[in-house]
Amino acid sequence: MLFRSDVVIDSTGPGAVDEFGAGYESFRPLWEDGKLIWACITPFGLTGPWKDWEVNDLIQIALGGPMMSTGYDDHEIAPIRPDGEHSLWMGGEFGAIGIIAALYERENSGLGQMVDCSIHESISCTVEGAFPNWEYAQRLVQRQTGRHSSPARTAPWQFLAADGNYVNLMGGGIPRTRGNWKELMDWLDEFNAADNLREERYEAAVHSDPMVATEERAHIAEVIGKFVTSRPAEEIYRRGQGLHLPWAVIRRPEQNLDDPHWNARGFFSEVEVTGFDKKVKVPVAPYQFSETPHAVTRRAPMLGEHNYEVYHGELGLDATQLVALAGSGAI
Repeated sequence: MLFRSDVVIDSTGPGAVDEFGAGYESFRPLWEDGKLIWACITPFGLTGPWKDWEVNDLIQIALGGPMMSTGYDDHEIAPIRPDGEHSLWMGGEFGAIGIIAALYERENSGLGQMVDCSIHESISCTVEGAFPNWEYAQRLVQRQTGRHSSPARTAPWQFLAADGNYVNLMGGGIPRTRGNWKELMDWLDEFNAADNLREERYEAAVHSDPMVATEERAHIAEVIGKFVTSRPAEEIYRRGQGLHLPWAVIRRPEQNLDDPHWNARGFFSEVEVTGFDKKVKVPVAPYQFSETPHAVTRRAPMLGEHNYEVYHGELGLDATQLVALAGSGAI
């Protein structure tokens, strides 16, 4: 039955299911002769001095590095981690890339193989500018409120609009090119809010390095920020986008449910969720295929719901082995 599978994803930890005859070593002939790709996604990988260590998302994000670059301008406040088990998403994404690469290799060579993905290593690859800044220039990036960490303090990106809602202005509202500078100044002039930004030195500052704090860039952001506080958030968002500026309202998660763009693309679907009497609106695939459109055919399975079908029906384990796996905590 296992011959039907192209890939097995194993996140049980080094050797956790081998002793029960359910690990990749038990199926070595299948991936050595091109029948199977076995992908292990574990906290520290299958080798190395930390391979058996216990972790959770907080530990992973701290030890991997991103947390030190995430937080607030006030460095008396400790670094923070994002919610939502980000370390597992990072490991899963790199694991998926490894699986795709292994499948591509199998198409060319006919070889199956084992993919060993370390979540810790995946996280260490996801620290944005922190590593290259230190490696090439020995500069430590500083965490900043609601914007990228940077070696030098940059202008704020988040502003409270006149209606009490926040907006996020990429780069502090400073355009990345001169192409929309004039239109932005015309908009500010409608409300007598351009101050002295028409001076040539401020337009020239648009082309300066955004990671280098200058008086001109700081002043541009200050003037734009002051203007934003005088207008409703939705107006700032729509008009800014109309000028091809990467500006947006900061939404609460539930506000996305009525997003007209996502609804027009069929991004949400009504599905059954265990514990709810009615169907629940959830996001589905963020992409569309021209020939094989995605479809929601059933609810997501509960943890362990199909253990019998998979471990007995697919792998051929008997009841005694299933009990042993459950007793060990592997399933």
